[in-house]
Amino acid sequence: MSVNYGKAFEEKFKENFKNTVPDCSLDRIYDTMNGYKAISNICDFIGYSKPNIFYLECKSHKGASMPFTNLTQYDKLVDKVGIPGVRAGVIL
Repeated sequence: MSVNYGKAFEEKFKENFKNTVPDCSLDRIYDTMNGYKAISNICDFIGYSKPNIFYLECKSHKGASMPFTNLTQYDKLVDKVGIPGVRAGVIL
């Protein structure tokens, strides 16, 4: 059985976020993974720690660099920039 490194990375991130950010909420957004009916999520996780909400996309990539084309959520995350108390980012 093969190891899904992306899912393992997400689990490690979730564990580290909860250990690092006190009194937080971190929710994994359900991912259809196949674009069913053109559904696409803004990110993998939405976290909250007063007074900030975090939109976080986790990406793992084998190799020295990750092609920017792999970040399909970029435009949705950029839309959050400038909103007070909102943070958006990509965890590589």
